[in-house]
Amino acid sequence: MSSEPVISDVRSWLQQQLREHAPSKWDIVAGLPGKIGKLRETTIFLEYTTFTPAGLPPGHVEAGVDLLIVTKLEDLAKGENNIDDLVLDLVLVLDLVIDAHPNLNWRGEPAVKEKLDDLPNLAWRIKLGAIASLTPTPEPDPEPDPETPEE
Repeated sequence: MSSEPVISDVRSWLQQQLREHAPSKWDIVAGLPGKIGKLRETTIFLEYTTFTPAGLPPGHVEAGVDLLIVTKLEDLAKGENNIDDLVLDLVLVLDLVIDAHPNLNWRGEPAVKEKLDDLPNLAWRIKLGAIASLTPTPEPDPEPDPETPEE
């Protein structure tokens, strides 16, 4: 088996790190629903956005994982005041966590604040990349036993 995590392991690992470092009241959801709707709490959605195989061995990709942090507040000014400092704190902690992980990286893009099309809420998008194996790396064939004649 490859030493890289499979896709579900990357998501699980990120969820665990976020549970340890994000404010405790925030919800953390794997994936992005078709419609977000009214949020009970500020929510972090983990959304796969790209899979890039370039430059990696067969069976491996860089999975683009976006963290979409959406404030529960629908008033833009209040939402901005509510979320900006907390996201900055989270980004600083994530920088340390990501640096310590062998297969996770920033995708070279800044975290950006955005207004979601169908919601009044503000969101921050943080783009990460994770090297992951989609399939197990095949084990090499065992060496033939020198005492067993080949057919």
